[in-house]
Amino acid sequence: MKLYISSCAAVKSGESNGRKWTLYQIQDPKGVKYSTFEGKYVGMVGQEIEAVVEEKAVEKNGKSYLNRTIVEPKRSVVQFDASRIETKLDRILELLQNLVPADEDAPDGPEPENEDPGF
Repeated sequence: MKLYISSCAAVKSGESNGRKWTLYQIQDPKGVKYSTFEGKYVGMVGQEIEAVVEEKAVEKNGKSYLNRTIVEPKRSVVQFDASRIETKLDRILELLQNLVPADEDAPDGPEPENEDPGF
């Protein structure tokens, strides 16, 4: 959904399992509030974003509330085998060296051209 950020402020912070966290509250122009742990939205006030919002009905002290949380996409971790890449690069280097053999007897610079005066 499109969400225009009218304001974004830290509302609570703490530490869990040795990691610090801050809870932010975003408000849209209609006064609807959304929560997130992502601080990046503080610098996006006045901008429209594309967001995935999860709504959850909660009852507290006999009152019903609707909590709206911005759900961040999962960060994918790309794993690769560096040794395979290194092996492929070594093979490419070997092939390139075979394409242009080093000729130590060749003079430096361009070869002279035979000029034919055309007479």
